[in-house]
Amino acid sequence: MKAGNNKLPVSLLVASLLLLLLAAGLRFHNLGTQSLWNDEGSSYVQATRSFSEIAANAARDIHPPGYYWALAIWRGLVGESEFALRSLSAFASLCTAAFVFAIGRRLFNPTAGLAAAFFVALNTFSLYYAQEARMYAPLALFATASIWALTKVLSTQYSARSLRSPLIRYLLALALINTAGLYTQYAYPFVMLAQGLIFLIYWLSAVSFQRSATNTRNSELGTRNLNLVPRPSVLSTQYSSLTFSPICLPSPSICRGCPPPSSRSPTGRAPDNRFPRRRPSPPSSVTSPMASPIPMCKVQAATFRWNCCCSRADSSHG
Repeated sequence: MKAGNNKLPVSLLVASLLLLLLAAGLRFHNLGTQSLWNDEGSSYVQATRSFSEIAANAARDIHPPGYYWALAIWRGLVGESEFALRSLSAFASLCTAAFVFAIGRRLFNPTAGLAAAFFVALNTFSLYYAQEARMYAPLALFATASIWALTKVLSTQYSARSLRSPLIRYLLALALINTAGLYTQYAYPFVMLAQGLIFLIYWLSAVSFQRSATNTRNSELGTRNLNLVPRPSVLSTQYSSLTFSPICLPSPSICRGCPPPSSRSPTGRAPDNRFPRRRPSPPSSVTSPMASPIPMCKVQAATFRWNCCCSRADSSHG
C-alpha cells in the first residue's frame, strides 16, 4: 500500500478545508427545521434514561445500546432540541468525509482522497442520514474509520521491541472501533467481514509477490552459474572449425617396423592418395572466448600413429 506524504501542499490543504466546510454547510443547513419523527422520538426517549435503563430497554429493541448512550451524553452537553439531537449524526457524517479523504490519500495520493471525499460530501444518502437522530451516520463513521485503521495496520512494520510500536497502536484502535461499531448497529459484522476479505486478499498478494521474487532471484543465480560452464553448442562449433589432416613423417627411423617411403608399394599398386601427406592448416579463429585450440603436438602424434598403422596394413596386404 502506498503511503502519502506527511505534509500536504498548500493548495491541497486549502482545497480539503473548503471541502469540509462545504460538507458541514450541507449537513447543518436547516437541521432543526422539521420536528422529530417516530424513530427519532424513540431515540430521544432512550437518551433521557440512565445507562442501565438504556441497556435494559435496548435488549428488547432491534438495536444495541451504544448509540443511545452516546446520544444521552450528547444531550447533556448541547441540549435536547431537534438541532441538538441531530447534530451528533451531522458531526459523524462530517468525520466520515474526513476519513474517506485519509483513506484515499493513504492508498493513492491526496488528489484521489480529495475526489473521494468530494463524492461523499455530496452523497444524498450521507446527507439524509446526517440530518436524522439515528445510528446510521455513526455506523458509516465507524465503518470508514475501521478501514482507515486497517490500512494503517497493513502498511506498518511490526516491531516486537516495544508495546508502543505504531502497529500495536493501530491494532488497538481497530479493535476499539470495531467494538464501538458492534455496539452501534447489528449490521456492523458485515463491515468486519469486508475487513477479513481485505486482509485475505492482501495476504495472498503478499505471499504471491514473495514467491515470484524468490523464483526470479533463483533463476538469476542459476543463469549466472550456467554462464560459467561451456555449452555443448559452443564446443561443437569450436572443434568443428579445426582441420585435421594426417601427417606422414618421412624419417623411417622414428617408427620401428615401418617400411621406407617409396613411390610405389611392394604389390605394385599406386600409393593411397586418399590422405594427402601435408601438414594441417592452422586452426581457424575461435568463435567463443572460452575456446582453447588443441595443441598441435597432440594432433601430429595421433596422426603419426594412424599413418604407421595404415602403412603396416598396406604391407600385410602386399
